[in-house]
Amino acid sequence: MIDIKDKEKKLENYLLSLKSTVVCFSSGIDSTYLLKKAKEVLKGKVIAVTAELESMPKKEIEEAIEFCKNEGIPHIVFKANELDIPEIKKNRENRCYFCKKNIFLKAKEIAKEYDIKEVIDGSNLDDSKEFRPGLKALEELKIKSPLIKANLTKFEIRILAKKLNLSNWNKPSFSCLYTRLEHGEIVTSEKLIKIYKAEEILRQMRV
Repeated sequence: MIDIKDKEKKLENYLLSLKSTVVCFSSGIDSTYLLKKAKEVLKGKVIAVTAELESMPKKEIEEAIEFCKNEGIPHIVFKANELDIPEIKKNRENRCYFCKKNIFLKAKEIAKEYDIKEVIDGSNLDDSKEFRPGLKALEELKIKSPLIKANLTKFEIRILAKKLNLSNWNKPSFSCLYTRLEHGEIVTSEKLIKIYKAEEILRQMRV
């Protein structure tokens, strides 16, 4: 069995081979750990890019901005406007494919603008074993997933993130708000806001 330290070293070597990169950063634990390691290995040759999505709470964006500010990492936030895409607004079963493609196309544009060849994301080994239509978009656009290359699982990433003293090492996974709606149901900003507010009330009740 490959030791977790060997996997971390494999990740570092892979990141080093990229020379420079744009990191698609959502502020979840996977992309946070990946961004931290990319900065550590590549020094000043890293740019974080965050998509402002209707399906993600504003606090996720705020956390992403704060992390990059504290780490001194250049950070670009852009509005994804994903509800302008019919397949997403109609909440098709392959909605994730169109959402990811929209995000990664913009990330590639930003990379080109800054003369950076590689764009990477925080998909981990567990993700590659699940039904995730978005992974097809990564493959088509040649987006690299270093955590998968290093065979790192979610559990192992949490261990390594804790070792790095990342404050969100045990942050719960958060699926986008579209998953609360039935496939085929028209998505609106108002519906997503209501869902988020209701879940916030439930979370506060559990505290």
